[in-house]
Amino acid sequence: MSLNNNNWQEEVKTDVKKIINQYDPAKLANIKKIAKKKTMGLIMFIFSLLATIGFGIGIFKTMDELILLIVMIICFLICVGFLTWAVAILSEYRKVVRWISEVMGQVNYKEYYHAALQENSEQGLQLIDLTQSFKTQPFKFLPSGKTKVDNVLVIFSEQQQNYYCYGTITQQIKQTTTDSKGRTTTHYYYYRFPFLTAQLNRDLELNAVIQRSKGILKIFQGDNTTLESDQFEKLYAVNADNQITIRKLLTPKVMVNLIDNADRGVPKVAISNNLITLSFSSFSVSGWSDPKGMIWGDIFNSPDTISEDICKEITTNLNEFFPRLDWLKVYDLI
Repeated sequence: MSLNNNNWQEEVKTDVKKIINQYDPAKLANIKKIAKKKTMGLIMFIFSLLATIGFGIGIFKTMDELILLIVMIICFLICVGFLTWAVAILSEYRKVVRWISEVMGQVNYKEYYHAALQENSEQGLQLIDLTQSFKTQPFKFLPSGKTKVDNVLVIFSEQQQNYYCYGTITQQIKQTTTDSKGRTTTHYYYYRFPFLTAQLNRDLELNAVIQRSKGILKIFQGDNTTLESDQFEKLYAVNADNQITIRKLLTPKVMVNLIDNADRGVPKVAISNNLITLSFSSFSVSGWSDPKGMIWGDIFNSPDTISEDICKEITTNLNEFFPRLDWLKVYDLI
């Protein structure tokens, strides 16, 4: 779905403007001036560093030719000067980072998410909390090893009296290799797993796992249920503890829904009475703090675009949340 760009975005812009106006105009002007130099400083740093290395190598290769050596030394010193200047610009940019972080610390994300949800939901969704833990814990498909729960939206549906938690868990994988000389190298890889959990206002009286079938490996997915749709059987593996209640859930209508949506990033689904865990495809990130896919991360780019960055982040995250919540509609649970 596409979010309405109405009152909630105006609220963000008004609040951010009030926060920024608290600062001394001279300091704000200096912050903006430094921010504009960032790109120039970064380009200058890269080119001057490469040139410094190049001329440094040239000095050693022209030791026997005096004139060429002098030229190389002069060029080397000039490049060192530009490199020092670039480092000074980038070091000064830390003031901008600190200032934007200070502003972001005063931003009421919870209020903005709540307003955006209310404006764009037909279910009377209310944001209860923006936290770093799941009110309803995922109980299946959790990544192994060292993990960290990122930010989580805790949402209440006033219309259906259901609780939802939407967030991500980041996994670190450590890989150590040894070369032919016995030297070891350790690499760390990070993956982020989106989860949607639900606490329904009804008991399904069922424990089950439903996921896309992996062809001939279906038997290894614990499939113990045969339903009355050959097409569904080809696409999905179902493991249930009650063959009667699973059929109450996977009605002909629901099976048709799942068949129609089989190519739309199908989540793994685990059901335990009134608790639901939906696990979506993971993706790689650069580290624990990489904001990619986070509900609330370090998104600052420029002092001039703070409100736009906040609105863009909330819009992106809710545009991912709503289609994922719709999977409960596919199962006819909401």
